[in-house]
Amino acid sequence: SYNCICMIENYGLICFKDKYSYRPLILGKKDKSYIISSESVSITSIDYEIIDDIYSNQLYIFKNNDYKILNITDKNYFKPCIFEWVYLSREESNIYSVNVYKSRLKMGEYLANKIKKKININDIDLVIPVPDTSKPIALKISEILNKPYYEALTKNRYINRTFIMNTQQERKKNIKRKLNLVKSIVENKNILIVDDSIVRGNTIKHIIDLLKNNGVNKIFVVSSSPEIINENKYGIDVPNKEDLISYNKNNQELKEYLNIDGIIFQDLDDIKKSIQYFNPKIIDFELSIFIK
Repeated sequence: SYNCICMIENYGLICFKDKYSYRPLILGKKDKSYIISSESVSITSIDYEIIDDIYSNQLYIFKNNDYKILNITDKNYFKPCIFEWVYLSREESNIYSVNVYKSRLKMGEYLANKIKKKININDIDLVIPVPDTSKPIALKISEILNKPYYEALTKNRYINRTFIMNTQQERKKNIKRKLNLVKSIVENKNILIVDDSIVRGNTIKHIIDLLKNNGVNKIFVVSSSPEIINENKYGIDVPNKEDLISYNKNNQELKEYLNIDGIIFQDLDDIKKSIQYFNPKIIDFELSIFIK
């Protein structure tokens, strides 16, 4: 996958994408200036106006404070990576006319309905998100299940996303520095932990250990993403499927390994519907990390 922006001396600037538009690219304008960015929030935050998403069948040419679009092909087939809405993009952003925050609320709605079928919700006292991406998902689950929502897990904002760090040792060290817990909220409670996704399992294992060390009773884990079981070739740092916890273990084995009372993953069809609800024109997604 690629988004290519080329500045050519004594000519101008050209922009084009891979043929499936795996990654977002958006065009904005202010007066006679133009901006191209991978997220709409970086355009609107500096008072530029969104013009449109850039698609794979288009070649943009910018010259002399203006631009034109050449259609490379008549086909406008785009296949965006669904992980942009699940985890990668900021919640203020809009990708192909779908607001990331609203799509995550929708994910929470579908996931809450699955939870009601799989878990006795009388066994749940609190709904707690893993900060920050899963907050809107947990909020919607809390609303539908009618269970209190608490941000009992706190995040060190100075630690970067750990799943993209280079080594397992570095990931585990930084997870311990990244997350902590408000004991007075969770002690002697049954907790539903909501995560956006479970990749290698390092973060969720640390969270479960934190909860158990702070007097929590039952622990249920839900993920707004389906099981991640494959490597990714299109820009996400998931290089070796053997490192993925769901590649190596089925859900029952995961439950036993994590020593929890239940684990639920979002259905693949439901996560697609969470986005297509807002834009039915998106008929296909890049889903390789979920498929063997």
